[in-house]
Formats: sequence, C-alpha cells, structure tokens
Amino acid sequence: MRRLRDIWLVAGADLRESLRSWRALLLLLVFAAGSVGAALLFIEVLSQAEAVAARALRVPATDRPGALTSTLRESQELLQVLNDLIGDEAVVREVLEIPPIALFYGWVALTFVPALATFVAGGSVAGERASGAARFALARTDRTSWAIGKLAGAALLLFVGLQLAAVAVWVVGALQTTGMPLAETALWLTRMAGRGWIYGLPWLGLAVGISQMTRSTYLAWGLCIGGLILGGALRGALNLPRVEAWDPALIGAVRVLLPGSHELDLWRSDWADRAPAAAILLAQGIVAFTLGHLRFLRADA
Repeated sequence: MRRLRDIWLVAGADLRESLRSWRALLLLLVFAAGSVGAALLFIEVLSQAEAVAARALRVPATDRPGALTSTLRESQELLQVLNDLIGDEAVVREVLEIPPIALFYGWVALTFVPALATFVAGGSVAGERASGAARFALARTDRTSWAIGKLAGAALLLFVGLQLAAVAVWVVGALQTTGMPLAETALWLTRMAGRGWIYGLPWLGLAVGISQMTRSTYLAWGLCIGGLILGGALRGALNLPRVEAWDPALIGAVRVLLPGSHELDLWRSDWADRAPAAAILLAQGIVAFTLGHLRFLRADA
C-alpha cells in the first residue's frame, strides 16, 4: 500500500509539474492545434465530396458539409477506397458506423501518438537525474516506485493531451458541419482518444525505459527518436511482399512484437476483438520499461 501511495504521489506531482511546464503544455497545444487543422482540412475535403455527390444525385448542395454524409458512407465507391487502404472489408464496414470526424480523429491519434508519447516521456527520468532532482525524490521513496510513478505521470499527461485534442475537434465539427450527432460524436471521439492512448502505451514504456538507462537528457532523446524511426522502418520492411515471402512464419512472429502490427485491431467495434491487441500493447510497454529499469536499479542516481 505504501508503494502504491508513492506511485500515485509521484505520478500526480509529475503531471502537475508537466502541466505547469511551458514545454509540455506547448507540446499538447501543438498536438491539439494540429488535430484541429487536420479536422478543418478533412471538413473541406468532405465538402468537396458532398458537392460532387449533390451534382450526381441532382440535389441542391448545402453551404455546410454534413448533409449528404450518410449517402457518402453508403456508397460502394467509398467502401472500395477504404477497403484498398485498410485491407480488411469487415473492419471497413465497422468503421463506417463511426461519425466521420471521429473516424478521422482516430486516424490522426493512432498515426501521431507514437511521436507524442516519445516526446512526452523521453526525458522523464534522464532529466531528473541530470539535474540532480532525482536524489531528493529517491531519499523519500524507492527507485521502483519512483520510476513507475514517472511512467504513470507520462501516461496521464498523454491521456490529457489526447482528450484535449478530441474536445477541440468536437468543437470544430459542431461549428463547421451540419447534422453532426453531437452526443454520439462526443462519445466516439472519447473512445478514439482512449484507443490512441492504448496504442501509445508501448511507446511510453520504451521512452521511459530508455530514459532510465542514461543520465544524459540529449542522449535519451536521441535514443528515443532512433527507436521511433527504427520501429517505423522495421514495420515497413516487414510489410514488403518480398520480405514476407522469405519466411512467413518467422516474419509473422517478428511482426507480433511490433506495436504497429496491432493497430488494425484497435479499429474493431467488438471489445473482445480489441482486448488481445490492448493486452499485447500493454505487455510490450511493461517489457520495455522493465528492461530499462533493470539498468537503472544498478546505476548511480
């Protein structure tokens, strides 16, 4: 119970300090502003698509997009385009039930959350060790509780950032579109932010794990960014048909170890289908954190 209390205190203090820090706050605001900008671009594309659909159906076009969205969602052309992008028709039919702007925000969250998680947590431990502040905290609690608290604080900050961006996107959708189901869209935006947060867990674990392995903030940031680039490059390489044909069993086993391989499952509507992916992503984050923590336990604070 004392360890749980210490973890909670460290996480809460870390979150409050992050929100007071202009760097963390600026990062969250940049992500929210980027989400809003992307949503405005999406609304403009939706407006153009509805104008084309209105001409094809010979009905009057509207000034604000959203009036013909249900018609577009039922079109075979859109179904085919999404099927080509996603590659799973069952998932495509499930995601078409999601309000369009929430669907778009889900894509934004899942695409950019690895980078957001990396920048949120990359210097969490290394920065404290470099400044000497870690020694004061470790005089009151053990290293494991402190490190887990730092991880929990970064996870809370990431959750706040994703939800803040979801609120901003909801406001933009309510102001710029017509016929948007406000309650349903708010619920789906919250869900998409939660799914993005789950997808960010392995990257948080990796970032905090790396941050525990060095006293240099710059080296920690460099290694975190390198891990982010390496993960993306490896995922792209394993998806090449020529590489996959080399040894499908081995490539499939390696692919399971990459967080990106479980992104598609987070789109599924049934929780029973998403739960295994969520469990694997959580396990990946725990393993990455633990590997870095084993070195931190033997290092000088």
